[in-house]
Amino acid sequence: QQQRIVDYLVYMSNVITAVKGQVTEYSEAGEGYFSVKELEEKITLLMAFEIKKSKCEFIKEINIDYQQKIKGDVNSLIQVLNNLITNAIEASEEGNVITLGAYKAENKVIFYVRNLGQKIHEEIQKKIFNKMVTTKGKNGTGLGLYISKSIIRVRFNGEIYFETNDEETTFFVKIPVMQEE
Repeated sequence: QQQRIVDYLVYMSNVITAVKGQVTEYSEAGEGYFSVKELEEKITLLMAFEIKKSKCEFIKEINIDYQQKIKGDVNSLIQVLNNLITNAIEASEEGNVITLGAYKAENKVIFYVRNLGQKIHEEIQKKIFNKMVTTKGKNGTGLGLYISKSIIRVRFNGEIYFETNDEETTFFVKIPVMQEE
């Protein structure tokens, strides 16, 4: 019983630390470095409840060295990937699989979030990264992907794009990685 309480308090402390990082003002956000491991751990922690609530299966395909360093603010990338995971959950039916993946290609790391389900409509595809464009009807603001694209472009000098078909939709975030010294 006592160990369960200790474990819970450690968990809550980790959640508070991760959430605190999410609400830091951008001006305070460091231009430091973070590892793939740190990113993956914080996303898993922050998204655990939403994934459990969705009754979707969450799979990770991290095919990159967990110690790989990325330049920038970890919380900005968490914000983008959490937005993509939330979108994937909302586009999925209960019990579907949501995948968070990462791999390295040339001098870039590519993260992806995949969900199974309907293709994004053609007319939405052309303008999905624009302000006020949403696939969620009155339930969406149309700001999530617009802000995500801005964060990836401005803060990481990267790009965000997607592929969609009748079986699945995958969003990709491609950012430069640190070259090994």
